[in-house]
Amino acid sequence: MALYKPSMDVMVDSINRLNKLDLVVAEYVWSAPAEVTPAVGLLNTSIKITAKNQQSAYAGEMTLRYHRNPLSDLATQVELIVPVKELNTTKDIIDAMNKRFGTVFTAEDIVVRDLTTEEKVVGTPIQLDAVPTSLAWIGSTMVGTRTGGLILGDYLKNTRLNGLNYPSPTTTRPYAQIYSYWRNMSTSYNQLKDIVVGTDQLSIIRDVLAFQTNDPWLLTGSGRYSLQGAEVTAVGLCRDNPDISNTKYDFFIKVRLSDTYSIGLTGDLTLHFDEPVIQA
Repeated sequence: MALYKPSMDVMVDSINRLNKLDLVVAEYVWSAPAEVTPAVGLLNTSIKITAKNQQSAYAGEMTLRYHRNPLSDLATQVELIVPVKELNTTKDIIDAMNKRFGTVFTAEDIVVRDLTTEEKVVGTPIQLDAVPTSLAWIGSTMVGTRTGGLILGDYLKNTRLNGLNYPSPTTTRPYAQIYSYWRNMSTSYNQLKDIVVGTDQLSIIRDVLAFQTNDPWLLTGSGRYSLQGAEVTAVGLCRDNPDISNTKYDFFIKVRLSDTYSIGLTGDLTLHFDEPVIQA
C-alpha cells in the first residue's frame, strides 16, 4: 500500500485503474477499514464506499477487499534507524522516517503519543503502532534512533578527497525495494510468468509497472521512473528466496535499476505475483 503517496490516493488510483472508472474521493463516504478474519489470501481488510447520491456519478455502495501491510515488514527492507536531534513524541520519529526514506507517513497511519523518559534517550528503540483505522497499515514495529543535527564542520575534518569510487551508493532517493515490496501484481500474471534474467523483456516490465502503479514508467531516458539501463537479475519462487523476496507471494522478479538513468529510485525493484486460482 502507500509509502510515497497518501493511502487514499493509492486506493482510488487502484479502483479506477482496475475498473476503468474515474471516482472522486469527495463524492463518496468511506468507512473505516475492518479486519477480514480469516484473511482470504492476502486480502486482510475490507472497506465500504457509499455514494453521496446527489453528488456522485454512481449511486449505491460497494465493499472492497485489499491488503493492509504490517508495519513490521518495513524492517525486512531497510535498517530502521533514523537520525534525530531531540525526541518528545512519536511524531518526531514519523517526521525523521519521512525525511530519511522519502515516505509519507502521517498521524492517520501511525499513533502519535508522548515518549517515556527512557524512550527520549537517543539510541533507545521506540515502538510505533499503526492507527486502528489506518487505510494502509496494521501492527507495530521497532525503530532505532541515532544522534542527528550535529554541526557538520565539527566532524567533517578531511575536505580534500583523493578520488571517487564508482558506483557510489546514494541515500537521496527512495529505495526501489520499498516502492515495490508489498505490491500484488498477480493480475499481470500472464505477462510476468515468462520473464527471464536479462534485458530483453524490459518493455513488458515497463507495461506492467505502469498498469500496477499508475506511475509514468519510461523505457528510455532519465526520469524518476525509468528502466533505461535496468536489468532483470533474478526470477524464481519466493519460498526458495526468503532473503530477497516477500514469501507471502508465489513468484518474484528482481529488477536492478540504473544509477545513471533512474533518478527517482535506487536499488532493486521486486515484482511479486501469484498464479490466479481458476474457480471450477
